[in-house]
Amino acid sequence: MYLSKKTIDLIKENSSSLYDNDNDAGGRRIKDSFLRQESPMGNTLLHVAAEYGNENLVENIISIRRELVHAENKKGDTPLHVAARGGHVSILRKLLVQCLSFFPYSQYPVEALDLILVRNKLGNTFFHEALLNGCKDVTGMLRSQETPFEDGFKEFIERAALFCINNEDKSVLYLAIERGYKEFVLDALFPSTSKITVLRYISYYPFQFLTWLTEKDETKDMSDILAKILRTKREWIRLKGAEGKIPIHFAASIGYVHGVEELLKTCSSCNMERDKDGLSPLHLACAGGHTKVVKKLLEHEDSPDPREILDNCGRNIAHIAAVMGKFNVIRYILQDGKHGLVEMINDKDYEGNTPLHLATLLWHPKVVHALTWDKRVVLTSVNDKKETALDASLKYSFQNPTLRQQLVWTALKSAGVAEKGSHSIEIHAQNDPKGIDMSPYKDRINTLILVSTLITTVTFAAGFTLPGGTNSSDPGKGMALMLNHALFKIFIFCNTISIYDSISVTITLLWAQLGDITLALSALKVARPLLGVTLATLSVAFLAGVHLVISDLSWFATTSLVLSVVLILMLLFLYVLLWFPSTSKNIVLRRISYYPFRFQTWLVEEDESKGM
Repeated sequence: MYLSKKTIDLIKENSSSLYDNDNDAGGRRIKDSFLRQESPMGNTLLHVAAEYGNENLVENIISIRRELVHAENKKGDTPLHVAARGGHVSILRKLLVQCLSFFPYSQYPVEALDLILVRNKLGNTFFHEALLNGCKDVTGMLRSQETPFEDGFKEFIERAALFCINNEDKSVLYLAIERGYKEFVLDALFPSTSKITVLRYISYYPFQFLTWLTEKDETKDMSDILAKILRTKREWIRLKGAEGKIPIHFAASIGYVHGVEELLKTCSSCNMERDKDGLSPLHLACAGGHTKVVKKLLEHEDSPDPREILDNCGRNIAHIAAVMGKFNVIRYILQDGKHGLVEMINDKDYEGNTPLHLATLLWHPKVVHALTWDKRVVLTSVNDKKETALDASLKYSFQNPTLRQQLVWTALKSAGVAEKGSHSIEIHAQNDPKGIDMSPYKDRINTLILVSTLITTVTFAAGFTLPGGTNSSDPGKGMALMLNHALFKIFIFCNTISIYDSISVTITLLWAQLGDITLALSALKVARPLLGVTLATLSVAFLAGVHLVISDLSWFATTSLVLSVVLILMLLFLYVLLWFPSTSKNIVLRRISYYPFRFQTWLVEEDESKGM
């Protein structure tokens, strides 16, 4: 039998309709018919009473059917979870006492804990649910004298609860730190109102605790807690986790500047510690793009020569920043004048790769662009495979490349990076013309042919449908009425260019249909700028024609003219981006291409401002 909405309303009101009169006992007893009911989600009457904070009804139910205390609904929630979610601490205490009534005290540490810290489908205990819903009084409930347990068992529950992990690998203490519950954390670490000393139990998990603390944003005001812990338990700072990381690794990796400062004050040599991959805090700060932390670590008085800090692959911080595509770190290295960072920009790892090679292999166009514009970067370096950075880019992207790959290739080509291999599509086509799949290029060619044909049709029709019409009587029969108007001349001039350019594009692309890949690529290179001129002149012809026929209404004609000019410039900018930046080595074209290149890298790479 399902719990109805009517029954739930009765629970909210604590209605007498829920009870049978019990004259002998002098009290009231919940009706059996209600005790047998469940909601479609599997909630019992005790779940609902706990949710709405009906303490009297909770007492009545557990006095009759105490086994409902550990009944689970379809989400795995017990009444403990429901009461915690609603912040009903007094009901939680009653349910907790009832859970322990199933066991003698001698069995508390083994079996009773499983009932108290039962997890729902999300892996949350009732402590997790309380913290997630802003109820910070759960530990205080345990310490209260009203909770009739031995102090030792209270401490045991609290220790287990604080470090119990849910499905997201988050403990209750982690959630408290994450949500900025400073009082809760301080009370857990340094309780002043009872004999419980959770700090003693945290010593079982010091690495995890300091890691959680250093992972949190300093706006959560946890920095003073970190300082207090470090004064109390200085030995924790060097404890390592499974990956060989110590807390300063995590602080550096998330850009927690204040945490790094505090940890370095306690342990000045911690910036030399490496994890199992050989990564130091400096490596991890660069990998995260945190230039403030990088600067802080480099300026520390015990900081070693950054060129000597290498990971297990022989990579310095410039290599790491290039691998992760952290443009802001690369820019910081290139602009550095104090720490000799720029000297490592051409260093090679154990495979002979420079930062330029690595940024190329992982397709980070913004980093490649910054490196190729710096004259101190050696563009001719080859790795152990005898490949330049350009060879590396062509090796993996000679067919149907993505925009990121095209941008990387363009930056390298325009900078004049040498090509020693035979990975380019032109060379590949010469060696094995049948080995190239033409289908991606055919789609592009066919699309451009369709566009150029449509433009030809439109411009041809416009040539015989002149703005303003033609003279229908002598003299000058058939001549345009606005022949002497300046804008009419612009219309005819632009329309003429547009039609012949579109025809030229069509003819050029017909050559590309002959099946030769080299010819197809050459045709595409010629067709794109021609089509751009066609679209530009067609737009200007439209502007001139419309302005002619509405010129008598000056405000309307002026508004239309301004709007058309702005839109034409915007459309031209978008089209120019298709064939700019240029691969030309000419310095003028390179500089013209600079900002279009930056705009396109902005489109394909994420913003790093948070890592600054």
